[in-house]
Amino acid sequence: MLDDLNVIASRDPKDALGVAAAQPTQASWVASLQNALESPGQIETVIVAGMGGSALAATLAKSWLRLNLPFEIIRKYDLPDYVNAKTLVVASSYSGNTEETLSCLEDAEARGAQIVIIASGGQLIDLAQEKKHPFIQLPGHYQPRQMKGQVGQNYYWRGLNGGAVDLVESHNGAWQAFDFRFEAQDIKLPKHFEESYPDAPLKVIHSKNIWDWL
Repeated sequence: MLDDLNVIASRDPKDALGVAAAQPTQASWVASLQNALESPGQIETVIVAGMGGSALAATLAKSWLRLNLPFEIIRKYDLPDYVNAKTLVVASSYSGNTEETLSCLEDAEARGAQIVIIASGGQLIDLAQEKKHPFIQLPGHYQPRQMKGQVGQNYYWRGLNGGAVDLVESHNGAWQAFDFRFEAQDIKLPKHFEESYPDAPLKVIHSKNIWDWL
C-alpha cells in the first residue's frame, strides 16, 4: 500500500506527505513585519502570549538565547500585573482564533502595551489590520503540526549521552513523543528524556496507523 501512489493520494487528500517533504523550504521563509512603527517606544520587558506550538519558538528562544530583557511566556487569559507601556506583548496563534491569546491581546491594549501579532489569519490578523498593530502573517492552509519551520511546534530530540526521539510535539501546553517504525513495536523512551519530560507519553507510528495520525 505504501508503494501505491494512487492509494496514498486517496488517503492523503490534503497532501500531508508533500507538505512534510517540503518542510526544509520553510526554513528559508522570510517573515515580513506589516504596520511597522516608525518610532517604537522604549521596551523594558517582553511577553509572548501563546498556547501549545504557538509558544514553542518563544520557549526555545528563552532557553537558548542570551536575552538582555526580562522575557516571559504566558499561556493563560490574563497578563501579569507589571505590563505597561514599556512592555512588548507578542500575541502568537497560528489559527489567529485562540481565545486565551485574544484575551491577552485585549488586556495588552487596555494597558497601553506595545503589541506585535503573529498568526496565519483569523481574528488576530483582522484586529491587527483594523487597529494598525504591527503583525507577521504566517502562510496558511496547513495543520499547525505541519508548520514547525515557522512556529517551531515540533522538533527532533537527541540526548547528550545518546538516545533519540524521532518527533516531540507540543499541543495546548502538553508534550507528546513519537517514534516511527514500519511495524508496531514496544519502544522505551531514553531515560534522560523521561526525566526531562515525565508527562510526555510515547506513541509509535507505523504502517497501520500512520494515516490516522496524519
